Amino acid sequence: MVWLESLGPTIYANPTTSTVLVNGERVDFQAYNINWNNFFKLRDIAYVLNGTSAQFNVEWIEDDWGGEIRLTRGAAYVPVGGEMVNTSVGAATATSTRSGISVDGNWVNFTAYLIGGNNYFRLRDLGEALGFDVDWCEDTQTIFINTP
Repeated sequence: MVWLESLGPTIYANPTTSTVLVNGERVDFQAYNINWNNFFKLRDIAYVLNGTSAQFNVEWIEDDWGGEIRLTRGAAYVPVGGEMVNTSVGAATATSTRSGISVDGNWVNFTAYLIGGNNYFRLRDLGEALGFDVDWCEDTQTIFINTP
């Protein structure tokens, strides 16, 4: 099993202030900026991409070692509640998650943080692993998420 970063020191995550367009439409995510990278709640991305060519399902498997997050590309996302709910009140504390993660049964390494009880993943890592594009426009401070 490949583990995500082990629990380490607490770091601070600032809310992402960038505009986010998904396939050309504005979507308001609860996302954070950590060390100049944008981190998004995994289930929010799955929810928004459901029905596109980049859809994927998320399953949580409880175990004695910190749990496993299973992602299945091409599978429809099954909502569990709480997707796209913004509970942010500003900066938050983040700790590296202990959960293992697999994509289509293969263990992968992602930088991920636990913030407010949810796992947040670096957006570009998710795009690369799950088949969607992530672009950035400095002039307009806009993040573009596009599916093939």
